[in-house]
Amino acid sequence: MELDQNGCPIDRLAGGYHSAYCPPNPCQFCTRNSACRVADGSRLMTSWEWCQEVNTCAATIDWDAVFGE
Repeated sequence: MELDQNGCPIDRLAGGYHSAYCPPNPCQFCTRNSACRVADGSRLMTSWEWCQEVNTCAATIDWDAVFGE
């Protein structure tokens, strides 16, 4: 696994929209907040928890491509 100077994965999935994994430590863009709730609904996930759950680094996602903008 190769990371850039911000701690973000350099490798991308075949489509190129985001990394294929979450790095072993939060990257410098990890905000510690997200809009998603944990499974039992008791609290919001941190961005680190979200990235770990979906196994990608949110900082690498091309959100414009995802939402077609």
